[in-house]
Amino acid sequence: MRFEDAMYEVLQTRRYDRLMGRSRDIWGAILDLIERFIDWLLGRVNLSFPEGTGDSRLVPIIFAIVGGILLAVGLFVLARVLWRAHQRKTYNLSDIFEELTANNYTVADLMKLSDDATDQRVAIRYRYIAALLALDGARVIRINPSMTNALILRGLKQDYTTLAEPFYILAHTYHLAWFGYRSIDETEFAQFCTACNALTEAKDA
Repeated sequence: MRFEDAMYEVLQTRRYDRLMGRSRDIWGAILDLIERFIDWLLGRVNLSFPEGTGDSRLVPIIFAIVGGILLAVGLFVLARVLWRAHQRKTYNLSDIFEELTANNYTVADLMKLSDDATDQRVAIRYRYIAALLALDGARVIRINPSMTNALILRGLKQDYTTLAEPFYILAHTYHLAWFGYRSIDETEFAQFCTACNALTEAKDA
């Protein structure tokens, strides 16, 4: 390339325009700022942004807008995932309440269903429900759709302190098995059954 041609290309670049004071409008300043940021960003990964004039100056701002949209979508998805994860940590008794309302179960019925179950998760669930029904029958707690294990445990700590630890073991094991799909070993299951027996035999003081 001849020296005259090289100088001509340099004189046509936007950076030379800025040095000569020929690019002072607000829109141009915004484009230049975005372009410098994009140049810096691409420079971090050893890439270069093509020089150009006219409509090619819109490329940096389009790139920035698309990047901003992708960033906003990513933040929205992340927030939604975190919110759903938080929601999954809290379970009320609505399903169990409906099941007890639809069936005339007794504590003995539920314990038998647990003993006859071939699936560990189902066995644990029936024993968990049996304990809730027994506590409700003894007027220790009141089963309603909006109740949660956290609320029940809080009430037991206030009024029936000796039942708080067995209920914690019961609820914790139930959550691990039913919602977490975790296999419970023999020791944990034995502790769960002991806690369940303590709760099903509880009486209102």
